[in-house]
Amino acid sequence: MLLRKPLGVLNDALEGREYLVGNSFTVADLNVASILVWGKMARLDMSTHPEATRWLDGCLARSTYGRLRDRTSRK
Repeated sequence: MLLRKPLGVLNDALEGREYLVGNSFTVADLNVASILVWGKMARLDMSTHPEATRWLDGCLARSTYGRLRDRTSRK
């Protein structure tokens, strides 16, 4: 898989952390999550990267993402 190494780097960076930079959700989290959501929709297997999976699921569980998803699905 082409993404094995980048996902490994992401997974390692998230070890023991909730967010990529600092103690709060930032544009860095938004940027990376917006790319990985495409992988999730394509059923990318991230099972070997549990920290990245946990982090992405947390990003997608944010209320603002839910509102955006609901808003765009109505169009």
